[in-house]
Amino acid sequence: MLDARKIYRKVTSKVNDFSPEQLQNLVCIVHLYRGDTIKLKDTINNYLEQSVKLAKQVAETTQKLNKALNANIDRVDRFFADSKNIPDFPIGNRIRKGQFDENTLYELQNQLVDSTKNVSSVEKDLEAVALQCKNLRKPQDKIIKELIDSIAALTKEYQLNKNKEWQKLNVRELLNEIKELQQLLSGNPEEEEPGLLHETEYFFKQSHWLTSRFPQGVYTDVEGLCKVVTQAEIEAKDWSLSPGRYVGVSLSEDEDYDYEERLKEIHIELEGLNEEAIKLADTIRENYKSIL
Repeated sequence: MLDARKIYRKVTSKVNDFSPEQLQNLVCIVHLYRGDTIKLKDTINNYLEQSVKLAKQVAETTQKLNKALNANIDRVDRFFADSKNIPDFPIGNRIRKGQFDENTLYELQNQLVDSTKNVSSVEKDLEAVALQCKNLRKPQDKIIKELIDSIAALTKEYQLNKNKEWQKLNVRELLNEIKELQQLLSGNPEEEEPGLLHETEYFFKQSHWLTSRFPQGVYTDVEGLCKVVTQAEIEAKDWSLSPGRYVGVSLSEDEDYDYEERLKEIHIELEGLNEEAIKLADTIRENYKSIL
């Protein structure tokens, strides 16, 4: 009996499906039940190798982003420091008002780059890298947003687009470069692109999902997921074939469950429902007018 109700990928507010990796994980369980352990080993190795490959790409892209951020912030700060008609208002000061300053961000970026230098397809090695990928995403996105918003505000406030010295800085090109690098790392939700940081962590999690449930590499009953039952047990439950009646419920907290991501999903669902409500209200209003 295999209960896969908690295993799904959210497509829309109303549609869920299985990701290719989730399907592979379920197939691995079936193979283990049949006595085939090779499928599990191959799948885990594939996940780890994929995670290592992505981690290397993360390190390379992060170094480029780090360099672009440094160049941009320093260049803009220097412009304001040298400008006679514009008060000294370094862009870095606005950024430092946030929870994370750029120095904290650089530290997180450098730690991740260092961790990937000698990383191998060993789950223990990748665990630290996956965690660093997860911890980097928020402060990095926050700093970049504050940087772009601050530059936009200052450009408008001091009409910098008319300033020849400002034009020479090519700030827009630098910002576009930063945005592109950030998108590679953090993804683009509108295009359903998860980004390198998420993907590195994701493939590690898929490996960990299997190894944590089947640490010996052989089939075993897992509370809340799978259980081998006899015909006598099925008969005792009135021949019910509902897996949930046999596998039980796991009381341990699901470490792989992303509660923050689920809150985002709920928010998206709520926005969708609000949009539907507005459309229905408009339809009702128009129908009411036509009746009158």
